[in-house]
Amino acid sequence: MRYWRLNNLNYIGNPSQQRNNMFLIPKEMRNISGFLTIVRLPLAAMFIWLLPNLFWAMTVMYIGAFTDIIDGIVARRLGQQSEVGGFADGWIDKVFNFSLCLGSWIHGYLPLYCFFLLFTREIIQIPMVPYFYRLYKTKQKFPPSSSVVYGKAATVTLVVAISAALLQVNWVLILTSILVCIFGTMSTIMYMQRDIDLFSKFR
Repeated sequence: MRYWRLNNLNYIGNPSQQRNNMFLIPKEMRNISGFLTIVRLPLAAMFIWLLPNLFWAMTVMYIGAFTDIIDGIVARRLGQQSEVGGFADGWIDKVFNFSLCLGSWIHGYLPLYCFFLLFTREIIQIPMVPYFYRLYKTKQKFPPSSSVVYGKAATVTLVVAISAALLQVNWVLILTSILVCIFGTMSTIMYMQRDIDLFSKFR
């Protein structure tokens, strides 16, 4: 079974190996599912830049959300699943979601308290990063890339919340922000338990 080591992106070896590391894209992600994941990075920047043009900003948001839904499906169908792809997908999702909230807040569509409700999951996870980073570095492997239902529910509900914020439907915004907070907290608990159980097997 292959595991992604932390030094995979180093520019080492002969020129042909350096060319293979072009753009710092791991070879496991140089495929269709990898493209669907990576494309959310420029879409995240485009969302902030396009606001306050609601039509184009929301179009970009929905395209990004669609790629988030189908990249895992495409990876499974085409046999392109990898630990690298699963790890990158999770962090790129966070960048994309943060950009949605940040852009909406900067342009006055999203109240600050909703901003924090939408990022309850990340607020809980951030203090745990050093602990899990140490485990990843020690064990030289990542946990399974599979998602949990609460995580997907939080992501979908967050897009609904941002849509409500942009369209100024306040009651939908408040309701979905609370739901994202609940779903995000539940998914964080499940992810942390999964990781702890995994690494306890390698002690």
